[in-house]
Amino acid sequence: MTSVKRDPTFKELLEFPCKFSFRVIGNDSDHVQNQIVKVIEEEFELEILSEITRTLSKKGTYASFHVELMASSEEQLKALYAALGKIESVKYVL
Repeated sequence: MTSVKRDPTFKELLEFPCKFSFRVIGNDSDHVQNQIVKVIEEEFELEILSEITRTLSKKGTYASFHVELMASSEEQLKALYAALGKIESVKYVL
């Protein structure tokens, strides 16, 4: 009999509430960063814990935005990932 391997859930890996960091990769513009902040602070009413850092790709086409916040639940994180992924210029949320 073979066992099915499954990925652990956020609840199994994290103890909520907790600091949570993620990266948003998209086109390099202040508009993208402003949209990220708007989603986090206005839609989810979360506080960004430190300044968002922006790292450019080699060609300068894309930027990686590093964000740290206090997460309260797995559901909140999943909803936040989905909302950030809907921003037009965002390519990935990691």
